[in-house]
Amino acid sequence: MTMRQPIPGLVPSHRGKTRDVYDLGEHLLIVTSDRLSAFGSALPTPIPQRGRIVTQLSAFWFARTASIVPNHDADIAAAEIVEGIEPRVAARSIVAHRAEPLPVRAVVRGYLTGSAWAEYKETGKVCGAEAPRNYHRGNQLPEPMFTPSLPGRPGERPTNLKFKELVELLGRSDAVAMADASIALYRFASDLAAARGIVLADTEFQFGRRDGALILVGELLTPDCTRFWDAGSRDLAGVYRRSLDRFFVRDWLVANGWTGRGTAPDLPGEVVTEASLRYREAFKRLTGPPLPSCSPGA
Repeated sequence: MTMRQPIPGLVPSHRGKTRDVYDLGEHLLIVTSDRLSAFGSALPTPIPQRGRIVTQLSAFWFARTASIVPNHDADIAAAEIVEGIEPRVAARSIVAHRAEPLPVRAVVRGYLTGSAWAEYKETGKVCGAEAPRNYHRGNQLPEPMFTPSLPGRPGERPTNLKFKELVELLGRSDAVAMADASIALYRFASDLAAARGIVLADTEFQFGRRDGALILVGELLTPDCTRFWDAGSRDLAGVYRRSLDRFFVRDWLVANGWTGRGTAPDLPGEVVTEASLRYREAFKRLTGPPLPSCSPGA
């Protein structure tokens, strides 16, 4: 299932850049395609196995972090609730509780990289907050930083929020709960990843409200929303040279002059193959067992 395919008898109630959402009444069925999003746009070239990996790795984390913060995973197999669903579609599907998504990106940064590094070089700050002096790209921050933001339009950077702005948007109780839960999730996942030879540089959580309470929605700690670095790829300057995430593709796009403006370019075969291998490696190292074998295109 490299591209979107219909489910007999069901019509999507919503189609996002990379996901289809089906209304099942009490629950939602969320099906993730192999299309990758970068700079707010879906790329035309699919990454084989991306949809399965994102779905199943999210389920892995949902099961292990529910005691930290509840999530929308209903823990129901798609085949139990959708009659006749194909196994290859079920493998990239999650049956989810309904929730109202919040328009905030809950970002936690453990290392100085990405847009945080660009800002630090210019201002000495990270998302407007004071940061240690004389740091270099890839350095670990003294403590994980919670840096919420509002998503930008395609081709535009997110807008960083100060904590008082987050309070104005969500209310103090939810803002504090989101910050505390995000840091706790990062610390838990970072420890697990470190034990398996992976550095968790930063990650992004999406929260929603269900019955008035905050829960996690969307995906969780996947190569799409997280910078995973191979701990063994650190060079003499202290920079981790090999990523196991979508930033491999994003870096190729930047190097070839595309940052979200205009039509996204097709990815060459070697980039697609390498991206798929890195997604698979992240899944295998984090969860233990490899993905089950499947039919072509699954």
